[in-house]
Amino acid sequence: MKKFLSYLAMAAVVAVVGFGCCACRQASKNKINKPLTETKWHLVKMMETDAEFDEGKFNIVFAPGESEKMGHISGVGACNHIIGGEFEVGEKGKLSVGQLGATRMACPELELEIKFFEILRGTTHYEIDGDVLMLLRDGVLQATLQAVE
Repeated sequence: MKKFLSYLAMAAVVAVVGFGCCACRQASKNKINKPLTETKWHLVKMMETDAEFDEGKFNIVFAPGESEKMGHISGVGACNHIIGGEFEVGEKGKLSVGQLGATRMACPELELEIKFFEILRGTTHYEIDGDVLMLLRDGVLQATLQAVE
């Protein structure tokens, strides 16, 4: 029993240190939120997959349009560039993304790219915590992105 309790205590310490040191959450401690628009966002976690996303891939930018609530999305997936896509921001973090256009090159991570584009299209809301952008669909987290300097 004593041995079990010491393992349990050790696991708790590891969990606290591990979650507290998550690189994607460090800036959120400052609570200075990055703006949705004109920030380059890099995909760090897509629900339903444990894939890692290399620097230079899976990046998006929400560029403002004629009004501050509407604009265009640009970016890159695994190898294809987003060449069209409109978005609209509403009250309380509501976000809707219109049809996305993209180049059509084949690459090894094409399945992940398609899923990423589907998540963007299906997003209903977003939340920003420091330099972390969370894309949600009907209250369920779908993807986590981090601001890139």
